[in-house]
Amino acid sequence: MRRLLYMTVLAIFLSTASAAHAQKGGTPNQPKIGINVDRDTLVQGEPFELTISISTQSAVDPVVRLPQFGALRVLRQSESHPMSFSFSFGTGQKNQRFSKHESIYTFLLVADRPGKYQLNPVIVEVDGNRFKSQAYTLNVTPSGSNSGSGQAMSQTDPKNQIQPAPQAPDATVEDIDPGAVDPNYFLHLELSKSEVTAGQMVILTVYLYTTWNVANIRLIREPGTEGFWAEAIDTGGSHRHNQTQVTVAGTTYDRVELRKLALFPIKTGEITIAPAIAQIEVRRGGLFSKRKKVKRSSQPLTLDVLPLPEKDRPDGFNTANVGRYSYRATLDRTDARVGEPVTLTMTARGSGNIRNLVLPQLKDVSGFKVYAPETEVNVNARANNVTGSRSSRILMIPKESGVFVIPGLSWSYFDPEAKEYRTLKGSAGKITVKPGENSTGGSITSVESDPGTGDGAFDRLNRKLRSITTRADLHGDSDGITLNRPWFLFLVVLAPFAWIMIAVVSRTRRKMAQNKLKGRSRKADAMARVALTQLSKGTDSMPSEEFFAEIQRILVDFLENRLETAVAGDTMSELDARLIDRGFNEEQAARIVSEIEGCEFARFARGASASDERRKALERVEDLVSELGTVRVTPPKKDDA
Repeated sequence: MRRLLYMTVLAIFLSTASAAHAQKGGTPNQPKIGINVDRDTLVQGEPFELTISISTQSAVDPVVRLPQFGALRVLRQSESHPMSFSFSFGTGQKNQRFSKHESIYTFLLVADRPGKYQLNPVIVEVDGNRFKSQAYTLNVTPSGSNSGSGQAMSQTDPKNQIQPAPQAPDATVEDIDPGAVDPNYFLHLELSKSEVTAGQMVILTVYLYTTWNVANIRLIREPGTEGFWAEAIDTGGSHRHNQTQVTVAGTTYDRVELRKLALFPIKTGEITIAPAIAQIEVRRGGLFSKRKKVKRSSQPLTLDVLPLPEKDRPDGFNTANVGRYSYRATLDRTDARVGEPVTLTMTARGSGNIRNLVLPQLKDVSGFKVYAPETEVNVNARANNVTGSRSSRILMIPKESGVFVIPGLSWSYFDPEAKEYRTLKGSAGKITVKPGENSTGGSITSVESDPGTGDGAFDRLNRKLRSITTRADLHGDSDGITLNRPWFLFLVVLAPFAWIMIAVVSRTRRKMAQNKLKGRSRKADAMARVALTQLSKGTDSMPSEEFFAEIQRILVDFLENRLETAVAGDTMSELDARLIDRGFNEEQAARIVSEIEGCEFARFARGASASDERRKALERVEDLVSELGTVRVTPPKKDDA
């Protein structure tokens, strides 16, 4: 026993001496970073486990920045801390604190496509020094392949792969006003251009910069777009934000892309884009660390919009036709009979404000009846651009036979890159119209007076458009009209009484259910404590997954009894909002959500099976139940009842 005590004291002395030497100007203690994959060959569609282990010794707690997995899907993740202790040595001003930490992060991943997947370095900040590992590559072979295209990464703690990194060379240095920068998290708007012409596309991006772990992000106010036509750009998925690492004023941030809009100015001069406001839930630390809900506002932006030039401006030019386009006008046929429809199609295709393009108008054409155009718009907004096509189809019905020339319709647009107007011409077309099948002469002055009895296209069209005549026939039989029969009158009188009885029964059942819930609400905390006591008796004998699932069930049942409302189907954001709305403060709501999420993750965590972890989880939930049992809960809203 004495020998063990001497060895422990000696180990502590050597560790503290090493820490003191590092703090006095020696080489800072390098963290040990290890990455392991549970198999040698990775196959498309087959899940695999990746483990990141980090060991540090420092005067303060380290800040860890894990890599982004990009196209790899994360099926499950967990975090554990098998060893963490700290102590102080020295007295007075020479007192120094020394901490040793070990953290293990486990991810269950799957690759949907074969190929190489690049992982960003793991970054660890210790005592003001910044270290990063090398980037890593995972080789994924196609499904069904036996040979494999490469070996999966498996590297642990190579010291030569970790070096001090005051500034990551692969991070992008952002030019941002220092007054708008917050060391923890801030919102920023960015325009692709600072000056455009009226109608020219400019890309507006809303970014969140953060050094904390983000649990939830919600834009509660979009950036102001007054004075613009706005088109939302698809960023590749509604559930995953694009995220990269950048450096601003010497600090590395995770930059999260929240929104991307294509703006088309519809007025000239200096236009101000109002700030966006986001509500974010962040936490700094491990899986069970406390969450913090904050709001952040971006800076406003101004854009200079120049008017379209007057030089070489075509007559009647529409200011919505700005961009880069191709144009064509075509006829679907060159031979027709009187009464058979002919379609003229005009199509503009390219990049710009597709929805608001204005195509040429075809008015009267000699020998034809011209109908109003039918418009079709196809828009593809992605990859920092808005492309697509706008088509206008005009139906023309020939009224007489002969040879007719349809004039080529020209169309003009302004190219903002070349800064010039361009006019494109559609080719003119000839249509030979023959007499209708029921005509006896070479010319028909009117085809609208009589639909005729022929089977031409116009006759068929007229018959389809002919007014619909409705007729109701009242039939009787030898027994008389049904309305006068006694049994029918009895059914008419019985219907209101049946509806009243159904309403009374439904209301009675609802009242009984509410009274039952109210009785459970008064006993919620007692029921939860009894369940926790029973669970504590079998703590060590239960599998880890069952233990944390039972804690989660007890906590959810307690909330449902206290709130008199089902909460099992709520998302974490919905549950947080519901708890605050029913009388719990933000700190209590955040603790509840964090505990439920922690139980969910801990069910699959390797380090969560230790008895110490289970005991701590039980103590936290018992304290939480005791505290929440005294909260005055407000009545539920009608929508929640």
